[in-house]
Amino acid sequence: MGNLKAFLSSSTLHIRQTYSRNMFRFMMFVQPLVFGTIMYLMFRNSNVDNIIGHIIYGTGLITIWGTIVYSSASDIARERWMGTLSIISCSPVKFIVIISGKIFGNVLLGLFSMVYSTLFLILVFNVKFHVENVLCFIITMLITILSFIAISMLLATLLTLSRQANVFMNALDYPIYILCGLVFPIDILPKYIKVFSYLLTPTWAKELLSISTSGITNYHDFYIKLGILSLLTSVYLIISIFFFKLIDRKTRKEATLEVV
Repeated sequence: MGNLKAFLSSSTLHIRQTYSRNMFRFMMFVQPLVFGTIMYLMFRNSNVDNIIGHIIYGTGLITIWGTIVYSSASDIARERWMGTLSIISCSPVKFIVIISGKIFGNVLLGLFSMVYSTLFLILVFNVKFHVENVLCFIITMLITILSFIAISMLLATLLTLSRQANVFMNALDYPIYILCGLVFPIDILPKYIKVFSYLLTPTWAKELLSISTSGITNYHDFYIKLGILSLLTSVYLIISIFFFKLIDRKTRKEATLEVV
């Protein structure tokens, strides 16, 4: 019960702190409109299959990815700059609980931006949005949310000990747009690049959401892809939990968490 209360408090406080930043409000309210407009103008006359799903989910996942990457990376650095990172890591509540609360707050803000960008495309460009398989869509969306939480936890652990979090943050943004097919279909990528695409959960999330929206014609294929998305999400979670424990031992032993 104590961990749950700390988790919710961390999440609530993080949302309020994040929303107070001008840069993040720009990412929440302006950037989705820019990406949505660009995606629509690029693909409105395209012959790519399921183009509506590509525009909506490409824009939505770009938005949620951006909010997660920029927040997860900079939040760790910000705690270090404020001198509170060591306090958080040594508090009675486990470090993973506090960071998970922050990550959950990031994901909620990202989901808001995703819904916001979808409404923008529907209202401004009259994009027709209708979900054919509602149950499959809901299941896919829940696993997608979990997968983004898992990715955020993995990023948080990898960037906790880094002194160059902002550099990694900038480097992680745009390559994912291409690797995961959020802007262009991954079919146009070289085969050796596709290997990396298939290891990233946003690739599968976008495809499954698009299929659920347009209508599932092959349930066997859908369930296989859903299983891959679930498996990759589980692997991300296991690795991130391992890194959290590794970081906890390393920081307590070396005591260099606040050294910049």
